[in-house]
This record gives sequence, C-alpha cells and structure tokens, in this order.
Amino acid sequence: MQKHPKPVGIIEDNVSFRSNIADYINLSDNYFSVFDVASIENLNNLKLSVKPEIILLDIHLNGENSLNSLDSLYQKFPETYILVMTGDLNEKNILKALENGAKGYINKPFEMNELIKAMNKTFEDGSFLTPLATTSLLNVINNNYKKPNSSIQTAYSFTAKESEIVELLRQGLSYNEIAEKLKISYHTVNHHIKSIYHKMDVNSKSKLIAEINNTFKN
Repeated sequence: MQKHPKPVGIIEDNVSFRSNIADYINLSDNYFSVFDVASIENLNNLKLSVKPEIILLDIHLNGENSLNSLDSLYQKFPETYILVMTGDLNEKNILKALENGAKGYINKPFEMNELIKAMNKTFEDGSFLTPLATTSLLNVINNNYKKPNSSIQTAYSFTAKESEIVELLRQGLSYNEIAEKLKISYHTVNHHIKSIYHKMDVNSKSKLIAEINNTFKN
C-alpha cells in the first residue's frame, strides 16, 4: 500500500537555504512542501488549504529567538511536529526547545538526506536529537544532578553551604567526610546540620535523610 506524502512547513530566513530544503523535500517520495517562509509573521499571513504535519523551524529568525513562539505555532497547528534546525548548540536553547514542545533538534550544517532521516525518525519515534544535541542535553542533566536541589533549597531557605551539606548527606557521606570534602571543621558541619534540622523540623539524621530522599524523588 503506497503511503501518502506528508506535508511539510519550512520557516527559515536564509532564502537560498530555505529554497534548497523545499526543492529537496518536493523531490522526495514521502514529503512535500506546503509553505516556506522567512518568519512566523509571514506564516500568519498565509491561508493554507493543507496543514503541515511537520514544521522545520530555524531558531534565529531575523535576530529573534523563534523558540518564544512555539506556543503560538502549536495553537495554530496542535497536531504538528516541530523540528528545530539550527547551528546553535547552546544547552539552554536545546532545553528550551524541548520544554516548549519541539519534537526534534537537528544541527546545521546538515546534508539534505540527513534532514529526511531526521523527519522520518521524528514520525517513527515521536522525537529526534542529533548526537551533538544529545551530548549537550546530557551535560545539562549531569550538571543539574550534581548541584544542590533547587526546590529543596527554596522550600527550606537553606544557605548555599547548607545546600552543599544536604547534597553530600544525600550521597551518604558522614559528618567527618563532609568536613574533609568541604575543608571545614567537624564542629562547623555540626553547626550547619543543627540549622538544617531546625529548618526541616526533624530531630535525627535518619529523618533528615528520609526527608531529603523523598524531596529528591519528587
């Protein structure tokens, strides 16, 4: 049974690059271009008879970050996949793209056959990330994991040092090991932990650890 080609929208402010993408897509068996525009504003001025099933979106459009407009795109095309294409490997942008609903992230420059493969994977798996984007994303996750949990810090108004101690307690370090790692005295560690007990309203290390682990689990 022959598959019907899927309609694709292209939002890219580089005219020649956008034209190359549209031409290549129109030559493929599985896709065809329903629009190619330089901005989201241009898209809003179009009257479309066919809605795209996937939109290829450049991040930086005429100096503006298009990730801020993902919500409006999804309001207009709620069933559409959005695949971000950019040379920007900024970890914050990768996270922002995914948090705002983008289903894929492909890095420029790319070969046109790589773009087709990225679209195929997006439809097959529901998402797509290039290895470079995946590595950047993992770096963010790993760095965040090593930092004190911001929610527990905010919830209990911990100082920066108390947050460090909470994280080390969660990792199972003893008071002596914490003192050695932070290069402070055992007496200072004990002073901070008493403050932590008071702020968390617990009266033992076991209750403290249980409360910490429960917060990290959530």
